[in-house]
Amino acid sequence: MIYNYDVTSDIASGKVNIDRLMAEIQDHIPSIDMINKNGIELELYFPAELSLGDKSQLDAILSSHSGDPIPEDTTPPLEIDDQGRQIVRRATCQKGWHYSAIAAEVKSSTLGTYNKDYLGNDLNEVIIKLYDINDVEITDQTIADTSCVKTVVTIAPDYDFEVIEGDLYQHTRPDEDIRVWTLAGIPQLGPNYVKVFANGVNLRFMSPDDHIESDGRSSKFMIKTIEGVSHNANQFQFIIRHSAGYKHELMIILELYKV
Repeated sequence: MIYNYDVTSDIASGKVNIDRLMAEIQDHIPSIDMINKNGIELELYFPAELSLGDKSQLDAILSSHSGDPIPEDTTPPLEIDDQGRQIVRRATCQKGWHYSAIAAEVKSSTLGTYNKDYLGNDLNEVIIKLYDINDVEITDQTIADTSCVKTVVTIAPDYDFEVIEGDLYQHTRPDEDIRVWTLAGIPQLGPNYVKVFANGVNLRFMSPDDHIESDGRSSKFMIKTIEGVSHNANQFQFIIRHSAGYKHELMIILELYKV
């Protein structure tokens, strides 16, 4: 059975793309055999006469046909190995981001840290604060030498990032109890605004060839700025508690992805 249509009067767009029209008809009336075009005349071939419902459907398809080519499929082809199996690669971070590591050399009861780029410039991503037994901040090293009982290391990058993990290393075992807490968030706003990853790990029980590893098993997005909040929302903090003035060297590394 042949159905005749006029491109200029039966198609609202006044144009036709045979491949697209064929696909549109097949979606609703799969029995179509072929389409011939002669100038502005179309001939649509079916093996038998269409029902009234299918004919109405065919008229509607022709009327709404855009006449535009089918968009090119830009989906990358599947990668197949020599045994016919699909090769799958997982994205580990956002497009355009790369791996980076923030490293800070820390000594308890000691102001300052080593956190520099490859040119020797301070990166200013690590803040060291010392506190006495009354939780009063110490800014004088002489006082810290006898009164500091808490060393707080805060890593606060000036950018959004995805954290991979945080690690703490020591090259000697302390001869007394030194306990470490690790947390992330906005510590300035109190405990409701942080997540704690490690609670009171005693470094005296950790050998020099071991280390503390806080690994969430998958990267977590850490946004720097939250509207209405004056503090960085992407802070990581290591709280080290020790006896007054005790000195112990540590290396803290925060692994992440960033732009």
